[in-house]
Amino acid sequence: MDSVIYFVIAFCICFFTGWVVFPRIVLFAKRKRLFDIPNARKVHSQQIPRLGGFIFMPSILFSYYFVRGLQCTFLPSTSIPIEILYRETIFYFFSSLFIIAAVGLWDDLKGLSYKYKLLGQLCVALLLVLPAPPVDNLDGLFGIYEIPHWISYPLTILIVMVIINAFNLIDGIDGLCSGLSIIALSALTVLLCITGNDKLALLSSATIGILSVFFYYNYFGKRMKIFMGDCGSLTLGCITAFLLLQLVERHETISFSFFRNDNITIVSLMSLIFIPLFDTTRLFIQRICSGRSPFNADKNHIHHKFMEIGLTPHQSLKIILSIQILYIIANFLLAPTVNSNILFFADIAIAMLLITYLNRQAEKKSR
Repeated sequence: MDSVIYFVIAFCICFFTGWVVFPRIVLFAKRKRLFDIPNARKVHSQQIPRLGGFIFMPSILFSYYFVRGLQCTFLPSTSIPIEILYRETIFYFFSSLFIIAAVGLWDDLKGLSYKYKLLGQLCVALLLVLPAPPVDNLDGLFGIYEIPHWISYPLTILIVMVIINAFNLIDGIDGLCSGLSIIALSALTVLLCITGNDKLALLSSATIGILSVFFYYNYFGKRMKIFMGDCGSLTLGCITAFLLLQLVERHETISFSFFRNDNITIVSLMSLIFIPLFDTTRLFIQRICSGRSPFNADKNHIHHKFMEIGLTPHQSLKIILSIQILYIIANFLLAPTVNSNILFFADIAIAMLLITYLNRQAEKKSR
């Protein structure tokens, strides 16, 4: 019960920070003419301020450290030795958060080549992975259990970079990146609590707080509409990747009888961000196979597919968020009883069938 109170405090600090700061960021961006300019690929037709993600990192860090201070003051038994903090790589994480936010902000303000963005993401991945155990067990996925370190470290670094890019690339219509992030972080908050890591659940709770306000201004906003920009989407990818790594490392200790170790597998954890992961991987493969750079932007994202068949951006958003929630529920419920390989390929097959259906409907509509 004490943990819930502190989660609410962390959420509220970021929530009220957002209400105060976001309107001022909009006014500042308009004065300085810092807009996301519409083009043939983008959905919006007006110039929209794009610095919403600038406030993500400072508000989340302030909320996290303030609430941890409250816990150490009023609940001394919850304070943890500095050695454990070090082992949990929290210091490395906050360092990586500064780097990724700076890379995103630079891109929002001045523009940045994808090569430099990848270099920044590589630095972040190294900070998150090298001080901690890598992903060295795939729970039988592809018949693989133990992975040697010389493979597991590069693999984990690659996974982190893919997750960060996935959140960056999925940010294509109002509310999509923030909505998917709220869903994933809400599930992560529950999972971190269940696995006894409520200190890091504070981090996801604080992030949900600032995202809730951003979602309102981004989805419902008119005069005060704002985009998160690369600074925001890269920050969200970094936070989500970090929390997922903590669960992969520590999913042996389950403190609730109704939730077993078998519910948390590599596949079920991937389901938390299945839509961004699938969409990014599909597009990268498709672009490479057609001889283009995987970072060349186009209009083949999943939200574009829904709009091609005549749905509005808001309708597309609701459907995509619903699909993501269904994936999470199905994967965690089926994880104890269904083989990981069957579940993984079923996830992919269902998504591919959906894309095929949307492509055919779009072709019919174009005729």
